[in-house]
Amino acid sequence: SEAYKMLKDYAKAMEFVDQSIELSSTRDFEQNKNLLVASYESKGDIYVEQGMLDKALFYYEKAWKDNIALEGKENGNFFRYNIGNTLFLQGKYTEALPHLIAGIKGKEHSKIDRSSELYFTLSQCYEKLGDYPKAIEFRDKASSYETELSQAKIEQLQSEMIVKYETEKKDEAIAAQEILLTQKNRVQYLV
Repeated sequence: SEAYKMLKDYAKAMEFVDQSIELSSTRDFEQNKNLLVASYESKGDIYVEQGMLDKALFYYEKAWKDNIALEGKENGNFFRYNIGNTLFLQGKYTEALPHLIAGIKGKEHSKIDRSSELYFTLSQCYEKLGDYPKAIEFRDKASSYETELSQAKIEQLQSEMIVKYETEKKDEAIAAQEILLTQKNRVQYLV
């Protein structure tokens, strides 16, 4: 469904998500509850992409509540960011704020899906509510996190370039040694 969502073929993406929901609802296997929660979240994502925010909210809340039943409240908070973001998109800033805060804490706790966008949305929410010091605080946090990610990418690219350079040098040295060895063998043959 993710591939179809990226291609903006929402009907096909929804078809696969619905099949996943059907499968995890009717079959008994170990991961069926986790798959169901993930499917509800995916369905919410597809609705957000299409601007159907009420439907998205319904499925995000379903994912959140089912995940609480499955893994407890702290892990369930991970799903609250989507709820908060959808409420934010609807202009319901006061309702969105607690969900955004809890969702970000949940994502920080799980160390999954952390991005500057999370903090930037929270910053915008505070700005809409007129709390400018908090808006600036989280805009700075978003900016700082973005810089951190960029620096990590730069360091990774530098490491890859060093490895590539060292490999090329080694390959050149081996090629030069092979030429010398060939020349030595020729000289010995001629002698």
